Formats: sequence, structure tokens, C-alpha cells
Amino acid sequence: MNIAGCVVLYNPTEAILENVQSYLPFLKKLYVIDNSTKPHEYAEELKKLKKVEYVSFEGNKGIALALKKASELAIKDKFDFLLTMDQDSKFPTEDFHYLEDYIKNNDMSNVAQVCINYAGNPIKPTKDGEKATGIKVESTITSGAITNLKNYQQTEGYDDKLFIDFVDFDISCKFQAKGFDVVLFPNIWLDHNLGSVQTFNFLFFKIKTHIWPPIRQYYMFRNYYWLLNNRPEEYLKFFKGKAGINPCVKWVRILTQNHPIKNYKMIKLGRKDAKEGKLGSFEENHPNGI
Repeated sequence: MNIAGCVVLYNPTEAILENVQSYLPFLKKLYVIDNSTKPHEYAEELKKLKKVEYVSFEGNKGIALALKKASELAIKDKFDFLLTMDQDSKFPTEDFHYLEDYIKNNDMSNVAQVCINYAGNPIKPTKDGEKATGIKVESTITSGAITNLKNYQQTEGYDDKLFIDFVDFDISCKFQAKGFDVVLFPNIWLDHNLGSVQTFNFLFFKIKTHIWPPIRQYYMFRNYYWLLNNRPEEYLKFFKGKAGINPCVKWVRILTQNHPIKNYKMIKLGRKDAKEGKLGSFEENHPNGI
């Protein structure tokens, strides 16, 4: 199968070397796109690996531009499929063949992505535990997804103005608008770190929420509202309610997580920038901070 892969780096730890080895054996080439803001010793180690093509942006240009660049390189090198991985993700090595078999034995003309399950996904595993069974879903995260590059080229591709956050929902939405399917294997699980989880008490309930730094709050809310208000009509239903970003969730994030005052300011600023169409990196829009 003519498949390449890419992994996007941002100031990685030593774990990147082990994570890459969980999927490198199945690929003909791995594009390592480095967004790091400082030199790191793992770049040289990765360059030594066979099948690796290393590209440094010499600074953080965002995950969307990195994915766009990797897709362009894979298309130029005449690959048919591209596996996308986060630096903190491992692919379950022993299960890769299930996705290979699906791609080899099925008509892929109407399939945009083949992917696996992940923590936090509302799609639950099936009771029979059958790993070879795939189901159609609306969207998936970037990590652990194999994209059909022929169908990818029929869309506008990754939107680098988003920088980070909602990049995966955006491309899934574009696939859906073209009538393409996303196939997920609910009983194969990505080893993926989605960040720390905090539990807090509210009245008689215990509520779990992911903890995001204020800068991520900015991107999440900005990109969500911008996409909701600036995509064609067929996109609106797809994005409405995604990630549960509503007034209740906003106040939970502001009041229960670290840095509540800064969270409030960043969320407010994100919504303001969305209304004004200010995208790209936070540093470019607000060089003096807030």
C-alpha cells in the first residue's frame, strides 16, 4: 500500500523517538514537520532514521500549516494515503493491519479518512469487540487518521489561518460537504495524551473537565466562532454544538480551571478576534499580549 505518514513536532520530549517507532515500520516515508521554538536534540536522532524526511519551520507556524505542508509533500511524492500523528501519540502497532486490509479490500473512491478511536470520543466500542469492523462517523481528530489524498485534493485542504484548534473538525467538515465518508474503527484505540483532567464539585455532582492553558482557550473559542459564522450554510449544522462550546461550558472553564481571570480575558478576546476576522497566531495579532 502506497502510504506515507507525518508527525508534527513542537518542543518534543524523548518520548517522540518511541512514539515514531510504533508506526514507522508500516510507512514508505515519514515527514517530520518541526514547529519547535527552540533547538532540541531529537531532531538529529530523527534525521538518522530511514524513511524520514525532516522539515523545520524554524518556529511555530501552527499545526494547520504543518499538515498542509506534509500533504503537499506526500502528493508531490505520489503517495496515495497519508497517516497523520501528533508527537504525543502512539499507534497500536499490532492493529495497523486492520486499517491496511480495509483500504486494500474496499472501494476507497468515496472514503476521505480511515481512523481509530480515542479517549474522549463519544463513539463507544462495540460489545463484540471486533477490531476489523469500521463504522461511518462525521469527524475525527488528526492523530491516528489515514487520509485519502486523492479525495483531499478535491477540498480546499487544511486552513492554515486557524493555526491550531478545530483544524481537524474543519477538514472533516470539508470532506462531508463533498459527500465523502470518514470510517472509524471503534475497537482500536489510539494511545494519545489529551492533557490533564480536573474533577470539581458542583452542587451534588462531580464534573470532569480537561484543563487547557489560557492561550488554548483563546484559539478554541476564536476558531469555533469564526468557523460557525464564516462557513457556507452546509457547514453550520456540522459545527453547531461541536466541543460543547456554549455559555455554560465557557463559565465552567473560566471559574474552575487555573488562571480564571486570564481565561476570561482570553475567551473574550478570542470571540472579539473571531468577529473581526483576526486569525493566524496570537502573537501576530497581539504582539504585546493582553
